[in-house]
Amino acid sequence: MPGDVLVTLKNPSSTKITRNTFSVMSDFSVMNSFASSMGASVKNIYPALSEAGNEYFMLIHSDTLSEKELLGKVKKMPEVSG
Repeated sequence: MPGDVLVTLKNPSSTKITRNTFSVMSDFSVMNSFASSMGASVKNIYPALSEAGNEYFMLIHSDTLSEKELLGKVKKMPEVSG
């Protein structure tokens, strides 16, 4: 059963996240790399929330892991803040 999880990643940079940040491909690669390491893909990103919280807010999706399984993997990652 596929699962979706909302993830907040810490900003690895000293540069504040803005909506314009998402026009830079390296920021997408941070999110895609994280999702891929979980056996998932980025389903949606939330630029306004990311800018307000200075963290990356995204919804990740797995076709093979349930929501509970995916959440269990996500919680173990040090770059996850919420």
